[in-house]
Amino acid sequence: METTRILPYYEWSRNRPARPTLSKERFAMATRTDNEIRELTPEQGQQLLDDKARQYLGISGEEFRTRWEAGEIDADDEPDVMRVAMLLPLAG
Repeated sequence: METTRILPYYEWSRNRPARPTLSKERFAMATRTDNEIRELTPEQGQQLLDDKARQYLGISGEEFRTRWEAGEIDADDEPDVMRVAMLLPLAG
């Protein structure tokens, strides 16, 4: 069963009001079509890390882990770094 929800979008800035105000032009639509939870084995987690590191950063998962732990990669460099870094716990 497909569920569609409309979520308010709040524009955040330094001058934002204490309570966000809704504007009719600022809505984001989220569609949830799959609510399945999959558990990954450590091997599957490593494969996912490797796939996403190659897709987003062009390096292997092992190289990403090594450089991340050495502090050579900064999470603020680009959003894709954090996407891959969040997978590290899955890879054991």
